[in-house]
Amino acid sequence: MMEKFSLFSEGQIREWYLDLKKMYQQINIVELPFDQDHILPEERVAAVLGVSKRTMRAYRARKRLSFLKLEGQVYYIKVLLYAELILLCLDSRKDC
Repeated sequence: MMEKFSLFSEGQIREWYLDLKKMYQQINIVELPFDQDHILPEERVAAVLGVSKRTMRAYRARKRLSFLKLEGQVYYIKVLLYAELILLCLDSRKDC
């Protein structure tokens, strides 16, 4: 269930917000680098969220998180993932 997201601290959400803001500014001036640091494998995302790969599949099936699937591997684009996590948090509680 998505209730796991409410376990993130205000500091973690703030860090994601600041990273997202920085990436947004880079997009606006067309300087967004696109390298391996901006593409996260599913295993890494699952570990950060504290959920299993099976739970990640369920999130994908419910279209909770945007993803790319290349050659059988699932990846997440960092900027999109941050934005979606923040939105999910805001939807689940009002004190984010």
